[in-house]
Amino acid sequence: MAILSSLIFLSLSLSSFLQVVRPVDVPVPQYTLNLDLPPQERWAHIVKDYAALYPLLIEELYQIIPKPIVVAITSVTGVLDQFIPQPYADEIRGIAKYTNSTVGETLMGNLAYDFTAFYHGGKAKRGACTSILAVDNNGTLFHGRNLDYTFKDLIRNFTINVEFQSKGQTVFMATTFAGMVGVFTGMRPGGMSISLDQRNTGEIWSNFYDALKTGFHGMVGVVLRETLADANMHYNDAVSKLTSTRLIAPCFLIIGGPKAEGVVITRDRSKAIDVWHLNETWYLVETNYEHWKPPPATDNRRDPAIKALNSIGRNNITADTLFIVLSTPPVLNTATSYTTVMSSGSPSYYQAVIRYPPLPDLDVNDHI
Repeated sequence: MAILSSLIFLSLSLSSFLQVVRPVDVPVPQYTLNLDLPPQERWAHIVKDYAALYPLLIEELYQIIPKPIVVAITSVTGVLDQFIPQPYADEIRGIAKYTNSTVGETLMGNLAYDFTAFYHGGKAKRGACTSILAVDNNGTLFHGRNLDYTFKDLIRNFTINVEFQSKGQTVFMATTFAGMVGVFTGMRPGGMSISLDQRNTGEIWSNFYDALKTGFHGMVGVVLRETLADANMHYNDAVSKLTSTRLIAPCFLIIGGPKAEGVVITRDRSKAIDVWHLNETWYLVETNYEHWKPPPATDNRRDPAIKALNSIGRNNITADTLFIVLSTPPVLNTATSYTTVMSSGSPSYYQAVIRYPPLPDLDVNDHI
């Protein structure tokens, strides 16, 4: 609740600069996942709490993933180990078991990003993610993100914080969705913080072709989880890996280090096409468009975020004031499911809340 108290106080003092929304914020449920358990049992205590909602989630997925791909996904489940690397294949089997879902449906849920990040035929793009890296005068890096999604009312109910632990020690933490083995937002204390913003380019069939060609080993969320989980991988190693590892789908990857270092990686499926470093300014703002191009007038969250950051100034940037930036319309919008602010250089700091902003509804055609 520290964020909420600070938000109210700071937003009053900054009201002359920013239009800050005071939404109804709900604490994110907290869970611990024991990596020392057999993979099929790791998620049991978590997903049992959400099993009643799974039929609604599956119904939504059938609406956004083309039917031929749904058929293809479900057809590989009999030979899952040939397509999904371990331990994720067994985690998916366990999630299916404890949610009374089929393995195919669970796999489809885990591939939702990989099969929705493509060019949407020029439709208006509103209500998608925002990630921000900002450094204070002491060299502390803060990493904030809003995750926005089309069926936000449903996935708000699946949003959880998970501490992934081994031998009783936290390996990394993530804000994720119950039953998703990959992660889109996470932090390894003292290592790095990572967030994913969707990039819509290319054809959905290119995603599917790459999925088959790589044996689904390029699932974006799984690659990010593997990066966070590897204790031997430091910030520079992570940047190197995430610029070159083949992925099923295009994306923007935002990575913060434990010091005043960070990048936005613009990815296609095979490699990075741009790496934007935090070295000439004290912040980077990424939404869902290439930073070297102007954002579309129908979805300009970038400029309001930049205006808010400049109004606050580097002297006043903190985790709480960054939260205020992420609460400034249209950075915050009705598609915003959750907000996370983290700092891998300050390992005790990791805050996330589920958002219910009182804003006019937007025509949301993008995901994440």
